Amino acid sequence: MRGGGMGGMMGARRGGMMGDGALPLGGDYPVLKIRVVSRARDNDSLPDRLTTIKPLRLEDAANAGNARRITLSMRHMSALLNARSYKMNDIKPDEVIPVDTLQLLEFDNGFHGGMHGMMAMPHPMHLHGEQFQIVKREVNSRFQNHFDSVSAGLVDSGWKDTVLVMPGEKVTLLKPFNDFKGLFMYHCHNLEHEDLGMMRDFLIR
Repeated sequence: MRGGGMGGMMGARRGGMMGDGALPLGGDYPVLKIRVVSRARDNDSLPDRLTTIKPLRLEDAANAGNARRITLSMRHMSALLNARSYKMNDIKPDEVIPVDTLQLLEFDNGFHGGMHGMMAMPHPMHLHGEQFQIVKREVNSRFQNHFDSVSAGLVDSGWKDTVLVMPGEKVTLLKPFNDFKGLFMYHCHNLEHEDLGMMRDFLIR
């Protein structure tokens, strides 16, 4: 690299990616060359339906009348699930789930209040293991404008492994816990939030 200090570095960058390279910043360069050597014909067509998704039924849930609530909260330098940060081997009674059951879960991001003095932030919540289906979304009227800013892009049908929970929103879902026992994590998929502790484990047994 030519020169010294910041001036030399900036000069090098103006001249090329690094040093005096021939490729200017933003310039095109070849990555791949494709040669077509023969022509193919086929009669393939897309099916009318790719797959059939069987809706999960609320009445089949082991806790149909008592959803497992997971409260999301953000405070200075901490991000919590049910007021807990992540710890290894720290399973609480409400995080123990019988295997081969369908569970009704809800993520509460301030829907029932409690956001005073806390940061109102969206959380993409991810559950390990089997996928789930969304039952409903409910929004606290104080946060309706937050929800309206993204609602047109939400697709809640079909199978999910991550769901966006907006500030002031509660999302209810049905999740199977079939076949496998052990620890399965649930967490916010914002890297900064999980680094602040917004992760916990379910124990399936």
